[in-house]
Order: sequence, then structure tokens, then C-alpha cells
Amino acid sequence: MIDIHTHIIPGVDEGIQTIEDSIELAREAAKEGIHTIVATPTYQDGINLYSKNDVLTYVQDINKHLQKRLAHSRYRPAWTSYQPVWRHG
Repeated sequence: MIDIHTHIIPGVDEGIQTIEDSIELAREAAKEGIHTIVATPTYQDGINLYSKNDVLTYVQDINKHLQKRLAHSRYRPAWTSYQPVWRHG
């Protein structure tokens, strides 16, 4: 199973705060049959909170930790796109 929306990058968005928390989330997800977790930090048009390279580096770092502890779990990078609705009038 694949979890396609998580805030699991430590210190990013409203999600996980430490790498240990991220590993624990992966451990709990694995118990539920989830083998791939997609990291989805928020992207807001006009406000680039994190660069593509930042997110790729964060996910790569998490995967290095996972390989040591949970060989069958993987994180993948993505973004949640937030587009505010503008009201006229």
C-alpha cells in the first residue's frame, strides 16, 4: 500500500519534528501494510517555502535512515499545492 499524502519531513510544514519521529511513523505505517510514503510539503504559489532540491535532499536523508532500520519502507518526494481562492467585491 502507498500513503500519498503525509507531512513527514522533519521540521517542514506542520509535520514531524525529528528524524526519529519520521522513522517511527514509517515503522507504524509498515505495521499497517504501507511500504511507500509520499512526502508532501506545502507549495504555495508565489511563496516557495522549500526548494525542489531541499525536498529531494530531505527525502534522500530519510531514506538513508530507513535503509538501516526498515529495509522495505521508502519515502518519495512530492508537493501539496495550495492555491488561495480570491474573492472580488
